[in-house]
Amino acid sequence: MKAKILSCLIFFPILYLTKITAQDMAIEFSIEWKEKLDFQFKEIEAYDIRPASLCITYRNISEKPLYCLKVAEGVFDLPVIMVPFKMPLSNKGKLHIRSQKFFTFDYTVGFESDPFYYGTLSWIINDFNIHLAVEDYYNYIYSFYYPSIEWENKVQFEHNPMNITQDTIKNESLNKFVFLKSGEKHVDKYNLIGFQMVGGTITFQLDNAKSRDFVKIDCENINSEETDDVLDFCKNKKLPLKVGEYELFKGDFLSNQVRVYFPGIKQKE
Repeated sequence: MKAKILSCLIFFPILYLTKITAQDMAIEFSIEWKEKLDFQFKEIEAYDIRPASLCITYRNISEKPLYCLKVAEGVFDLPVIMVPFKMPLSNKGKLHIRSQKFFTFDYTVGFESDPFYYGTLSWIINDFNIHLAVEDYYNYIYSFYYPSIEWENKVQFEHNPMNITQDTIKNESLNKFVFLKSGEKHVDKYNLIGFQMVGGTITFQLDNAKSRDFVKIDCENINSEETDDVLDFCKNKKLPLKVGEYELFKGDFLSNQVRVYFPGIKQKE
């Protein structure tokens, strides 16, 4: 009997209204199902799988052009899963399919308006063991299928201040921001195969609805064990109030949360 990854239950998005200071920008979470993986993952060819992606939709619901920091980090449509301020490790060994250890777990994956260059405040899983398990699967995929991602080198946590000006931000740091005219939307999609392999009931949500108006620069001698507040490691640089016709959004995002159940990957009997 062919082993299966069954994605059998998704909960409809639960709309919750945060305490709104300005209802000008919305972030919506949703799940999109695909018929097959969009990359060759030969290690699970013996399994049936209907892949899922997390869609994060940024929507300008104001009457003016706005821009803001993104809340999630990804490469090649895959999440960048890392412990804050710890570089992802190259995993070039054998892929170990885990037992059904986490399938009954209920956990959250949180996001924030991220002032760091690389996603230290995105994809934050509230269970550390699950975080490590998911991270391990994605590191394996990065290492074998996207070798151009050289995690062995220093990860750039801070922004280059020269790239955060009215004249340079759209050319040098565009993938860290969204620029939307009134009524426009922008959708980022992230392959959830690592989460599907680990399994469990997952809630994707904003941990902090505030859209930050600064980025972090000049991060030196980072050691995440020295303080409880990762935002204290680096200096702040205020974002431009306007970039061309786009005003900086500084309010709270209107947002929802979405829950989905993955029973995990099951080995052949």
